[in-house]
Amino acid sequence: MLFRSSAHVSGWFLYAEHARPESAPHRGAVDTSGSVVDMVGEFLGHIVAIAQEVCPEEVALLYWDTKVRRDERYDENSIQSMLTSTKPAGGGGTTPTCVPKHLREKELHDADCIVVLTDGVFYDGEGDWTDCTAPLWCVLKDYAPSFKATNGDVLAI
Repeated sequence: MLFRSSAHVSGWFLYAEHARPESAPHRGAVDTSGSVVDMVGEFLGHIVAIAQEVCPEEVALLYWDTKVRRDERYDENSIQSMLTSTKPAGGGGTTPTCVPKHLREKELHDADCIVVLTDGVFYDGEGDWTDCTAPLWCVLKDYAPSFKATNGDVLAI
């Protein structure tokens, strides 16, 4: 079971109220820094569960640490194979400012939903999201109480 607590369920509704099956592509940005490298499988499980429920036309899956290390695209026909075909990359520090920058550079910033999965431990801020869709920050529950987002909503996972 991917969503193990009521917080996940209420957060899922928070996400789902912004996401519509007929909507624009969705983006998933997975923190692959050294502090969460063991959590990547769980993070991917959340991304896949959301994609299967919402059925977006496309998912851009970004792996990031100090920069976006990998940018994978899945269409509605390949989402089912995401867990077996993805190739996570990273392992360095944690600099989420690279995510909105990459989204703008690749013209991915106007997605219907952007989900960022992280432990929330970083030191240079979230980055400039002013012309991007506001993210849903999915933060590991042990770190979530101290995480304060200036852009988007926060969900403890």
